Amino acid sequence: MNGAQPLWLMGDAGTSHVIHDVAYDFFGRRVAVCSSDQSIKIYDDSKLTAEWKAHSGSIWRIVWAHPEFGQVLASCSFDRKICIWEEVADTEQPTRASNGAWRLMKELTDARDSLNHLAFAPKQRGLLLASCSADRKVRVHEAPDSMDLSSWGLLGEFEAGDAGSRDCAATAPLCLAWNPRSTDPLMLITGMTDGRVIMWRQSEGGAGWARLLEFESAPADGALARPLRQAHADRVHDLGWAPEMGRSFHVIATASRDRTVKVWSMKNEAVPAGLAAQFGKPAEDGGDGGDGSAAVEEKWVVKFDSELPHHSQVWRCSWNVTGSLLATSVDDGTMHVYRQDGPHSWEQVSFIEPQAQARDVVGLDS
Repeated sequence: MNGAQPLWLMGDAGTSHVIHDVAYDFFGRRVAVCSSDQSIKIYDDSKLTAEWKAHSGSIWRIVWAHPEFGQVLASCSFDRKICIWEEVADTEQPTRASNGAWRLMKELTDARDSLNHLAFAPKQRGLLLASCSADRKVRVHEAPDSMDLSSWGLLGEFEAGDAGSRDCAATAPLCLAWNPRSTDPLMLITGMTDGRVIMWRQSEGGAGWARLLEFESAPADGALARPLRQAHADRVHDLGWAPEMGRSFHVIATASRDRTVKVWSMKNEAVPAGLAAQFGKPAEDGGDGGDGSAAVEEKWVVKFDSELPHHSQVWRCSWNVTGSLLATSVDDGTMHVYRQDGPHSWEQVSFIEPQAQARDVVGLDS
């Protein structure tokens, strides 16, 4: 959701393929579409300009890299591959035809099961690509030289699901999102098939990834004496980390098959070193900061903010460029747009029905 004009995609007569993902580029003028017919389509200002078979299985997700790195796409599929595509200016390539000037630069084949999601890191981090798979792994690949997209290396991988479980599908990551704030440590969140949302942080020195925290929401009846629940009651389909717009805290949205979208706030809070052990971190140097003051430990804290109920399972959630509007897409084809109208309160300001234009619920001038 980036302020681009709406695009209405109509399948060819007689076709039955399913569109799995639609991605706007940074400027909101180009659209990439992937589907179960194993193809990728590119639209420029709503005109189809390229189409090609990209995988040997259904393509689940597609994502644009920042334009600083050129016109670059990454796609992931049921065929266990990530494909890196680049639009090249050399019109003498013999393989042009219907795919325009798009060329396959690299296939990443580390996954051992269907790939569920992938996302490029913020451009300040370089050309980093995170992916998650049904084999319970999250992998981070890097192109050290952005001018050579044929060279990618596996920067790291970690087990996101429960290693002791025999059923990979029951605890696999379905979606992920990067921390957009470049001044924070390198962090990812993953949405799981069992309804959990987990935060991960790269270890100091980049040696590996460590689990930082798990999102927990209050019990449905509000009884404070009851233990907190996991983030969702069913699988998490999508995550939306709001753009950084000068807030002192992060805002994250999670969409689930349990028919809800939940909004969370997260910040790094300093706690006295004496309490750090309660969060799994021992106090250092006896709790003395060196100048006689009590030492403090940075602690990431996430708080449940709001729940947005829907009438059917929610597949996608997305923020606008300022992080002030949240769009959700639902199983029946409807889309809803929300904005915050007070602490812990969100109002629906617009919705779109299938084969219909957007209708404002209240005045929407942003």
